[in-house]
Amino acid sequence: MPLRVVISITRKAVKERNNRDELVGQVIEARFVAQNKPVIAGNRVSVAAIRDFANAGYSAAKIVKEYLDITVRDVEAVLSYLSESVAA
Repeated sequence: MPLRVVISITRKAVKERNNRDELVGQVIEARFVAQNKPVIAGNRVSVAAIRDFANAGYSAAKIVKEYLDITVRDVEAVLSYLSESVAA
């Protein structure tokens, strides 16, 4: 594969990774990501990990300090996802 193609693909991937704005506050289940378990969109932080912190009494702000790649909106989305899945 030519180097310019590799560089182009890499730049595109970095740009997509840095442009997480449209994914903030979403929980997804993606094939080949965390064994298809729910994660925060745009990274691989599992819903189970956030749930465990919340159950231990951590606030959304404290959880964000533990995972620097997520936002308070992400944590709120996870908590909403968990409450919807329990209600269903």
